[in-house]
Amino acid sequence: MGVGNHNVTEARFFRLVGVDNTADFYVAPGNIFTKAYEVNRKGFWTLFVEFPNERYAKSPRKIISRDSYSHWIMEVYYYPGSVGFSDWHKMHEDYT
Repeated sequence: MGVGNHNVTEARFFRLVGVDNTADFYVAPGNIFTKAYEVNRKGFWTLFVEFPNERYAKSPRKIISRDSYSHWIMEVYYYPGSVGFSDWHKMHEDYT
């Protein structure tokens, strides 16, 4: 799984929650966080972005099975007053 931070500067941390897995991390604007997970069953993955003053943004859920494509990525964008999330899409070599 990968999370690309396009331009979110105020985030305190990111949390990726999925099938029997949770990762808390920080990824600077312009960078990509990647981590491999052991997934034994189909389930939903959701990304949370936490901001100061107990504000957060929540991505749409993505259902991924253990037999699906091996590397997915989501891009996160900041707009004045809100956060935008791309759809989860397959990771290609040009992202690395």
